Amino acid sequence: MASPQTQRSVIVTGGASGIGLAMTRYYASQGYNVSVLDINEKTGPGIKCDVSSWEDQAATFKEIFEECGRIDVVMANAGISEQGQSCIMQVEEDAPAKPTTNHKIGPPLHAQERQDIAIPGSIIVTASNAGVYPFPIAPLYAAAKAGLINLVRSMGPALEKANIQINALAPAVLETNIAPSNDLFKHMIITPMSTLIHGDSVTVREPHDYVDEDSKKNLEMFRSLGYA
Repeated sequence: MASPQTQRSVIVTGGASGIGLAMTRYYASQGYNVSVLDINEKTGPGIKCDVSSWEDQAATFKEIFEECGRIDVVMANAGISEQGQSCIMQVEEDAPAKPTTNHKIGPPLHAQERQDIAIPGSIIVTASNAGVYPFPIAPLYAAAKAGLINLVRSMGPALEKANIQINALAPAVLETNIAPSNDLFKHMIITPMSTLIHGDSVTVREPHDYVDEDSKKNLEMFRSLGYA
């Protein structure tokens, strides 16, 4: 059996159901030390953690790092969705003021930066193709996922210097319990969970062009200067 210092370690937030559960099972099958963080303790063994709380998540990540001695992968997956039909023109006074998706990058990033740079780190963020294309039925969800995608793209160059890779998963429709009813999936083309985990095909293309030369020069200068 591998020692805590040599066994690869992964943290999966929202790992008790859906995509998180699938990733938990995958990493366990690969011999990783898997730490499952979830706000729902009823779904099985794991560590209760509210990722909407910076303090809660930071303390949990620190505890795991000290116990395992390393964190190789963080699967930032926990989140909630808008339920039912959404319309930003109709606002209920008592509507819950909760974000539609919670992915705190700071604590896992800090934990991975504390370890030897020779050990490569990986952060995988669960986004959605609703963050790539217009999604009028759930605009807040779409905005949150779009924000995650650009967060990942923007953090990539800086994290590369610390030997940390960051990627976003932007799947199509997966049959999980995030939907209000399973009836929804009867009308959809479902992506198998195995495709999300193992991949199907890879399409590589050049980044999008800038809208104009001035924007390109300014954004490149921001990166060169190192501050904004």
